[in-house]
Amino acid sequence: MIKRRIKHALERLTGLSINPTLTRGANLLYDLDYYLPTHPFKTLFDVGGNIGQTAVPLAKRFPDATIHSFEPVSHAFKQLSDAVARFPNVTCHNIALGASAGEATIAVDAFSSRSTIRAQPAADETQHTETVRIDTLEAIAQSLNTTQIDLLKIDTEGCDLDVLKGGQTLLSEQRVCMIEVECAMNPENTLHVPWHSFTEYLQPLGYRLFGIYEQKHEWPAHKPNLRRANLAFMSGSMIDRYFC
Repeated sequence: MIKRRIKHALERLTGLSINPTLTRGANLLYDLDYYLPTHPFKTLFDVGGNIGQTAVPLAKRFPDATIHSFEPVSHAFKQLSDAVARFPNVTCHNIALGASAGEATIAVDAFSSRSTIRAQPAADETQHTETVRIDTLEAIAQSLNTTQIDLLKIDTEGCDLDVLKGGQTLLSEQRVCMIEVECAMNPENTLHVPWHSFTEYLQPLGYRLFGIYEQKHEWPAHKPNLRRANLAFMSGSMIDRYFC
């Protein structure tokens, strides 16, 4: 913590980055460290945990935080559990989050990161179907006695906005400090939610765009325009607390 504060003070004083290889938008955790060096990240939600690509870096970066990782697909959940087994601060939940509680049929892709509830039942040999449980962000937070989520990362292959809608009260009270979602950056990408849908939903609740991360070009068509990206939003209460 002391090193982070010294580094932050030097960068603010000189206007230079201590690590010039990372520019704004290159890495969310680095940007959080730079802009929020004193904020205690205590509770982190990793929705769409897949096989641990996010949970493991979060566990290493925030060893004192409580991290909840949610993955509904059985074989991916097993890999996620194995990947984070050495981190006592990570709890895995074999469930999906959505706009309402219930069950859904998920199309399980051979590439587990592409499995999605939005897809139609198995269209080819690379997919099969699996029935998964769904709960809402609000209900899960209540069951875990969580009053504030410091970082909510969502990567659910097109269901990210539904996850947010399931936490309407949390968001309206700005009890989620930081949000990261995956979005479509052009109309040809019909898998992910359009970027403007997130701004239209979150801005009236007091959230402001913090950064754009993991920008990917339109690789299926071999075109240079953006296909998808991750948008990070910061609550207005966080902005007022640290920057006013």
